[in-house]
Order: sequence, then structure tokens, then C-alpha cells
Amino acid sequence: MKQKKCIADILLLGAVCVQANNYEVTSPDGRLAVKVECVDGNSV
Repeated sequence: MKQKKCIADILLLGAVCVQANNYEVTSPDGRLAVKVECVDGNSV
């Protein structure tokens, strides 16, 4: 269940890509780090 929530959070953050050019997310326990950069509106 926790894994599904993490995936949902990542997808939700992907929607933020429209508002922010790039961002980095690290989980509280430091095990999951996601870095997203947007180029021409596409998440990389």
C-alpha cells in the first residue's frame, strides 16, 4: 500500500511540472529521491 502511495505522489508531482521547471523530491527516510526536469513541457 505504501508503494502505491509513493507512485501516486510521483504522478501528482509530475502535474506540478507545468508550474515548475524542475524540482527534486526526497522521502523522509531518504530512500527515495526523484529529480524531475521539464524541457518544453515534457518531464524528463
